[in-house]
Amino acid sequence: MKRIALLSIIALVVATPATAMADESLSGRDRRTLEQYAADTWVSFEAMVYEETGLAADNIGGDLSPESRSRFTSPTNIGSYLWSALAARQLKIISSREAGERIATTLETLSTLERHDPSGQFYNWYDPLTGDKLTVWPVDGSPVFPFLSSVDNGWLAAALVMVRNAVPAVAEEATALLESMDFGYYYDPEARGPDFGAGLLRGGFWADPPPGCFVADNYRGDIPDV
Repeated sequence: MKRIALLSIIALVVATPATAMADESLSGRDRRTLEQYAADTWVSFEAMVYEETGLAADNIGGDLSPESRSRFTSPTNIGSYLWSALAARQLKIISSREAGERIATTLETLSTLERHDPSGQFYNWYDPLTGDKLTVWPVDGSPVFPFLSSVDNGWLAAALVMVRNAVPAVAEEATALLESMDFGYYYDPEARGPDFGAGLLRGGFWADPPPGCFVADNYRGDIPDV
């Protein structure tokens, strides 16, 4: 819930310069309030990021102490940090140089993370300090069966498109990551009938089936089942 609230604020503020802030009907007090929301939100993102990897933790304690950062992150968390860095740059909370350096660090780490071969999709959970794919949940030691989500990978891909368009210095790296992500693994072209003309994306898949999972298939046809 905390993450959803933060992202909602960032999304609101990103739209502000082109709309509300250009509207004379918006009072100076309202503008200052929105700017403060944006600045405070960015402070939380700064606190969640592990500098070693440029990966943002899923959550952090209310005091924003580094010790309270979670030891798990997802493609959604990573994508949220990337577009938040762009928003912070646009609102002049951070400089273009700082935004570029932060984004470059994250992209470099993304290029090293373990992914599903051959789809190139990112797994749902990684350790933000080491970049390791999680197989044990750090909170309680329970097993994690690595899952690949079309939703989480979609958010990350959207962030990579934004980065490619907004930061020329790392456009090549962002493009390489994008082009290596094959969403066809999720896509069933006949999910709504062979005559419909469009299919559906499945929510995701396990590369290695967890206990009780017995449906194996794929939509590419010539690669291993998931």
